[in-house]
Amino acid sequence: MDDINKKQEIMKLYRSINEKFRMLRREQFKHLKMTGTQGMMAGMIMHHGAMKISDLSQHMNLSLSTVSEMVNKLEKMNVLMRKRDDKDRRIVKVDLTDAYKIKSKEHFAHFQQFTDNLFSNATEQEIKIMISGLSTFNNLLEQNINQQDKETIK
Repeated sequence: MDDINKKQEIMKLYRSINEKFRMLRREQFKHLKMTGTQGMMAGMIMHHGAMKISDLSQHMNLSLSTVSEMVNKLEKMNVLMRKRDDKDRRIVKVDLTDAYKIKSKEHFAHFQQFTDNLFSNATEQEIKIMISGLSTFNNLLEQNINQQDKETIK
């Protein structure tokens, strides 16, 4: 296989993996009446604690308006709530509601089981190879982003 075909194969595999994972993630959040992205937002807040919308936007690589719209929807669903920072009342953070915190522990335990099952047939060596390959791909993407940022600044 020549270099062009290898690179095309990498991109084909990436698209396939991304689509399959998105489909599986969507299925995991379906019973909660959430999109996969909304579920990932709730998971991020569960993991990191209350966050400003701007921080959520940055962590999720989504626009502020998209994140704000998602927060509005999740507020209506009683998943998230906005709260003012005790030290600086100008700062508004988004956190999980107490009711959802209870539900989310059950759900994310289920998602952890899903993840465990997903990799249950992989050997330790296969997992190391996946981590290595994905880390390499991630580093290449970061290098390209950094290069674009440098060119934008010029």
